[in-house]
Amino acid sequence: MPNEIERKFLVASDDWKESVTHSVRIRDGLIAASNGRKVRVRIAGHKATIAVKGKQTGFVRPEFEYEIPMSDAEEMLRTMCDNRRLEKDRRTACRVCLGD
Repeated sequence: MPNEIERKFLVASDDWKESVTHSVRIRDGLIAASNGRKVRVRIAGHKATIAVKGKQTGFVRPEFEYEIPMSDAEEMLRTMCDNRRLEKDRRTACRVCLGD
């Protein structure tokens, strides 16, 4: 079973921005949520996915994610997510440049 490991970091300054090598725009929508489980649709760049996530135990939860047609994802975001949508940019930084 595939697992998602949730990690969050507190950023102390904006110095990391100098090491960004890639950025992708993400649109997320929550279709359903119940008892710690959820179904999410996402458009990240030119790829659309739907994910089914189980209950979280510690920092880990089971997650099944599947690529779907872009037109289906657009329709789900428009008709099924109500006010449970967000847009964000995911940036990737050069780990060597950050001193990792």
